[in-house]
Amino acid sequence: MSSRSAEDHRFCDISTHVRQEVLRRPPCARSGEQLTRCKSHAHWLEKLRDVRDVLRGCPSHAMDGQLTSTRFVLDSFMQLLGLEDDAETVPAKDDFLPDHLKTKTKGKPMHERPLDDFSIRSDLDEDSDDVEIAAWFLFQDMQQMRDYVKETWLDYTEGRTTLVTASFLATQAVVIVKEMENEFFDAFSSRFEHRTYADLMATMFPDVDSSFDKFYPFLKSLPNTTQNFLMAMTWARVFYYGKTIVKDVYRAPLPGSIVEFDPTADTSGWTEERLRVERDGLLVKHLAEVHFQALQSDGPSGKQCIDENALVGDFRAFLNDREHAVPLHLVFQWQIWQDHVVINRQCLQRSLDQLKEVTKNVVNAARHWLQKGFNPELYTDNYVGESKKEVETYLIEQLPKIVFDDKLGDQKRRDGMRTVIVPFQIFLYNPWGCGIAISKILCLTQHICTDIINGTGLFTSTLQLYDALLQHGKIKHWPLMDHLLEISAPVMYYAGRPKPGTFLIAHDIANGGDPARMSGRKDPNYRYDGHGTGALRPGGTWLERIMEKQKYVLTDKDIEELFPRPEDQKQVIKPAGRAHASGSRPRFGVKRCDPFTLLRALKDRVAREFEDSGVGVDFFTIQMFSSYVLQQWNRRAWAYFVEFYGEGYMERPSQVAFLVGYLFMGLEHRQKIAQRGRVISEDSVNKMFNEAATAFQKAREDVERGIVKGGSITYFGERDHGAFWNEFRTA
Repeated sequence: MSSRSAEDHRFCDISTHVRQEVLRRPPCARSGEQLTRCKSHAHWLEKLRDVRDVLRGCPSHAMDGQLTSTRFVLDSFMQLLGLEDDAETVPAKDDFLPDHLKTKTKGKPMHERPLDDFSIRSDLDEDSDDVEIAAWFLFQDMQQMRDYVKETWLDYTEGRTTLVTASFLATQAVVIVKEMENEFFDAFSSRFEHRTYADLMATMFPDVDSSFDKFYPFLKSLPNTTQNFLMAMTWARVFYYGKTIVKDVYRAPLPGSIVEFDPTADTSGWTEERLRVERDGLLVKHLAEVHFQALQSDGPSGKQCIDENALVGDFRAFLNDREHAVPLHLVFQWQIWQDHVVINRQCLQRSLDQLKEVTKNVVNAARHWLQKGFNPELYTDNYVGESKKEVETYLIEQLPKIVFDDKLGDQKRRDGMRTVIVPFQIFLYNPWGCGIAISKILCLTQHICTDIINGTGLFTSTLQLYDALLQHGKIKHWPLMDHLLEISAPVMYYAGRPKPGTFLIAHDIANGGDPARMSGRKDPNYRYDGHGTGALRPGGTWLERIMEKQKYVLTDKDIEELFPRPEDQKQVIKPAGRAHASGSRPRFGVKRCDPFTLLRALKDRVAREFEDSGVGVDFFTIQMFSSYVLQQWNRRAWAYFVEFYGEGYMERPSQVAFLVGYLFMGLEHRQKIAQRGRVISEDSVNKMFNEAATAFQKAREDVERGIVKGGSITYFGERDHGAFWNEFRTA
């Protein structure tokens, strides 16, 4: 008995000193004093660690669990002090927390912790304070993400980034919040019957009646900064809209029922209340518009949006939910939409104009290629039938109707709806949606052009011919072709850019030959596939893969590519965070990043995508240009080809891409050809090579003349779609 009392006495003594250190922490943090500089504090930390280490070695069943409880208490105190092992002491950034929670937080909030634990506080217990703290931290992280997304949209407004980049980051932010939301509710699954915004509010404000009639006035009574932090008014509008709608029935706001949004208004002298009322009206109006779009595009026979990631897809799920429960990610989604519309209010038309401009350029380029560049004789032997069908049905027939026809506005007029109709509102009031639509159009166009480019081999051969001419000193650098070579070289020359003497092997590999030949050997198991590497990456670009195949969800491999580390370090870095309550291990355990570092990395990656993969390059025009160069060369060097290979050197016009291989054979294997009975002079080979240089020089002059007349090899900006074709006259 006395032994037990002595142990209890020692534990109470330890607890007393621990409480003293807990009480010391807030004034130390406020004064900026580093806690570890305090001798008394350092002394007790050392003793606490010693005691804890001893307790960790004790059997867990001793004294009916008393030691287990003691060990847990000490661990908890260490966490509250922000002094876990292997953790850096950082003063808590908890200004956003209610006063009764500020001294209960860990040293590092989620926005300074690794991405490998989206649950923010998965190492907490599920008592009321812990869940409440976790909920506040979750909103803090969402606020941080909102701020970063707003900064990105401001960059777009001021010309420092592109519409596509800003839109991609907004969509990615929603995906990250969805994962954070799921991890949060998984970590505290026993505390929540439903996974909604209202359930979170009930946790954060347990003393307030959770019914909408009581809770909404309470939210309105909060300071504006707190309302904004909690996205409270956005939730209230979405919640109320869900409770008042009739399934499959669209109701537009009546004139005078809301304050109409005027993008051109000068708001510099407006009060905060007037701004709030206008934004409230904007939200109500666009909720109805997205509802209408969701109804119009629902079902297999519906008129689908170009891309539904910006508002439409998740809102349809909300409408189809019988209870119309409002998940947290839906509130976040509508909040960042409202934020970015307000930021871009003076240039909303600019985003819509960019969408229409890109669409017009894609459609006209496809139409010119189909009408004037698709020579049936040239494409007879190539597998481009499906691509041609996609060009006809989607790019030329369907895409203009989706972008250039105001279907929703026309339907409202036909139905005689009493509402203020804003033409193209679904796009005009959503730059985010415009950017995502542009990305979708460009990725689909790139996918179609990849099949055409790789299926015919015209561009591949032309690019390799330019590279050979350049390395042999026959022509000067041409920035356009240099850029295209940078895009295609990793695909076309995956074994490395060839040097003089190896161009024939590289050409053969690009057209289906054995890749092992580049290393001077043969692969006995290789079978000719008839396609080869081509010049553009089959299967789509990085942007298309993330958007279309993965629906913006990043895999572990994607994260590793964004944050590469030397191989010798990957096994050294220990996973951060603990196992989730569900038992799963933390995600991205070998990385050290947070959601904001991730968004910054993605911003750079999307910007590079347009340079690295050629997304946005008009490959329809490039294909026509390639055909033009090869046919011009064939006409000029016809006599030399006959001298080398006889009059049957090209049985069909579709074999014009093979001429580059004939040239490389003459350049690099002239003696082998002579051994087969056909004498080829070195002078004739040089003349054939020189004619290729002349054909390229003529093509360059025609391209530059077309650019002067308004032509372009990208889908961005105003352009004359006939300028190039008038120059690219086939032989």
